Amino acid sequence: TALISQKAITQLEAAGLLRTAATTRRDLGLFHLAQGARLDARRQLLHSAGTLLALDPMGASLALGGLADCERLSHEQIFEDLSTAAWELRRSHGTPLSPDQVSLLTELTDPTPEQPGSATTTRLQALPDRNAPDDGEVESGAVIERARNLLSSITSREVQITTGHVA
Repeated sequence: TALISQKAITQLEAAGLLRTAATTRRDLGLFHLAQGARLDARRQLLHSAGTLLALDPMGASLALGGLADCERLSHEQIFEDLSTAAWELRRSHGTPLSPDQVSLLTELTDPTPEQPGSATTTRLQALPDRNAPDDGEVESGAVIERARNLLSSITSREVQITTGHVA
């Protein structure tokens, strides 16, 4: 299934349907995440998020949420920053998330339940947009830039790990 999906994504990209390809890549990443294949998920979600930040910031929110979940256990600050950016972008311009996608975003960015008093839990619950109804778009330029910087730092860290040059 993943091989067929990857081939379809490549064909969509070759045809110039970049947003559709990125959305499909995001959904493939979320599928991998649900199957426990975190490395495959991270790779697909990183690629997808970068494209969607440019073409569909609201659609990128779900990719950032998936990446947040990938970072949950190993990098608490990145988890928190990605979660915050995901919820802020959810109210930007782009393709609205379905109710099921909003529920998934909530699950992906929910702080670890067994630590209800953690600093991360407190900070994430304090986000004004997290549980608010959609009452319009937010200015997303600064959030998109912050998200791009996060993606860059994740990519740099992975390159260092792959090449054995970890700082």
